Amino acid sequence: MKSFFSDRRVQVALAAVLVVVIIGVFLATRSPSGDTTTAADESTSTVSSVASTETSSIVTTTTSTATTGSTTPPPPVPVTPTVRDVHFPLADLPLTVKASDTSGLKDGDKVSFHIVPTASSQVFGVSVRLCEGAATFPALDDFEPATAGKCIGHALSPNSDLLVESGGSPPYQALDAEFRVGVGTDSFQMTDGTPVTITCGPENPCQLVLLLQVPNAFGFQTYPVTYR
Repeated sequence: MKSFFSDRRVQVALAAVLVVVIIGVFLATRSPSGDTTTAADESTSTVSSVASTETSSIVTTTTSTATTGSTTPPPPVPVTPTVRDVHFPLADLPLTVKASDTSGLKDGDKVSFHIVPTASSQVFGVSVRLCEGAATFPALDDFEPATAGKCIGHALSPNSDLLVESGGSPPYQALDAEFRVGVGTDSFQMTDGTPVTITCGPENPCQLVLLLQVPNAFGFQTYPVTYR
């Protein structure tokens, strides 16, 4: 008697069943949801990598712009004193100044100045202010009322001047200026809040102060003013 498993047709059938079973087991081990999750993970990883690269690029560009394209001015650099920052009395400047009489004046009287440089120099400009009689002028800031409080900050009367400025012209060989003195009192505050009161009149002599500009230097010349 032949064995059941020795029959050729049975063997083929069993082999076919075995193949089907193996395929079924293989398919059962591959979860569709697992494939989807893997694909999603790979997609997320790719986007994250791109976003990280783009962010890094933006930050780098912004930093570069802030460094090279900023409009914020750099901190001021200390200036080494030069001849332009030094006060020169008129005797040390290459100028000759002729002034009209400054004694026994009344409100509105004019004082005129004629300025001539030496042959080897030039005169670029002059500024004139009426200032407190005992004030001194060792520095340029002393000439500014709001900074030093040594000169009037407002004209003392409608007939007088606050500031007179005269600029030269080529070849800068002569300059004229005229200032109308005032009588009265000026009260104001400096930029730091300090109150200032300056009075000019018969009992309070003042002075006219000239700021003179020459090549590479400046200087002050003062003229006492008395009133009648």
